[in-house]
Amino acid sequence: MLVSVFFSFIAVVDEPLDAEFFLLSRDKKVDAKAYIKDGVFYVRKGSMGKTEQTLSQHNFIINQRQSLIDKSLIRVVDDKIEFTQDVAFTSTSTPAAMLFGRPTSGPSTWKLLGQSQMSYKDWEEMQL
Repeated sequence: MLVSVFFSFIAVVDEPLDAEFFLLSRDKKVDAKAYIKDGVFYVRKGSMGKTEQTLSQHNFIINQRQSLIDKSLIRVVDDKIEFTQDVAFTSTSTPAAMLFGRPTSGPSTWKLLGQSQMSYKDWEEMQL
């Protein structure tokens, strides 16, 4: 039986990570970090994003983000959202869209920490 999980949370990472990534918008309203552990993509506690969402934002993303807010995994702080715990996702695009408040391609937007020219997509292709 195949079960799909959209998100979950963890408290501490003790083992080595597969890779670390970041998002940073020009206006600094999006400032997020993420990592891959055992093939799962996690957004780090303290990652910040925009509260506003565009009209083009997908209802799925709006509903998932509201669910995380309802579960206190994301909190609203002034004009930003903040992850209160590390949260796991099944894709890179869902958290990127939540953070930017608009549809966003996660594979091309998340950048490898320490190598800002390398996207998640580039990193993933190197793993094959």
